[in-house]
Formats: sequence, structure tokens, C-alpha cells
Amino acid sequence: MRPIKNITKAAITLNDKILFTKNKDKDGVYFLLPCEPQKNGEQLRVTLKRGFTNKSGHEIDVHEMLYVKEYMAEYHKNPEWERDTHQVDYYFKCNFSKDEITNAADENKIGLDKNKYEWIDLEALEGVRVYPEDLADILKNGHS
Repeated sequence: MRPIKNITKAAITLNDKILFTKNKDKDGVYFLLPCEPQKNGEQLRVTLKRGFTNKSGHEIDVHEMLYVKEYMAEYHKNPEWERDTHQVDYYFKCNFSKDEITNAADENKIGLDKNKYEWIDLEALEGVRVYPEDLADILKNGHS
């Protein structure tokens, strides 16, 4: 029996934009929500706060869960190395904890590494390579 990985994902919005991690593969640039795998015995919200703070240097508040998505590699187009993947992704609505960041007039003042993170207009999501591909629908409607 293969282990199931629990992955927490942060949907952080500010000024009608959403924060993504910037990634690259053989097909070019693609975007994912900031995420963190759960450690054994750790609550999901704690996982997400810890992971985002460690990677970005900023604290977030984790709010309601938006969506849960199960991913099993055999049901998707995947590279050979992903064959045994079985994970459950937990999407949470989040915001920055500090008032000066939350109330920033410009998301660029937050000080995130531009090589790792990018803000994308919520209205433009459908024209951008993001995963999961139905993320725009998940954010708008809470389901795919």
C-alpha cells in the first residue's frame, strides 16, 4: 500500500491578485499555490503557517478551507517518476498576518523574492498555466 501525502495550499489574495510560486519545466513557466506537506502529528493549518513562514519569511493567517482535491497519478497525464503518487491537497483561504502587509497599497511592497513568487490578477487566471488547471473555478465557486 502506498502512503498518502497530505499537502496544504495557501490561496493568498491581495488587491484582486493571488500569490503563486513560480516554477519551470520543459514546457516553460507554470504556477502553483504556495504549499507545504504535512508532518506526522501536525494539524493542517499549523503545517501551512510553518511552511509559508519558513519559505517566504512572512507570517500568514489561515482561514476556512476552500476545497479538498485528491490526486492519484494513474488518473492523470504524468511523468514516469510520479507513478506512485497519491496525495490529498487541502486549499485554504489565507492572508498576511501583519497589518502593514495586509493593508499594503501595492503587493510589490511585501518583499517576496520575484524569482520564486508572482502575483497574478484573479481575472487573468484562465489564461495562465496554473495547477490544478481548474483552480480558477475552485477559487470562484469552491468546487471544480
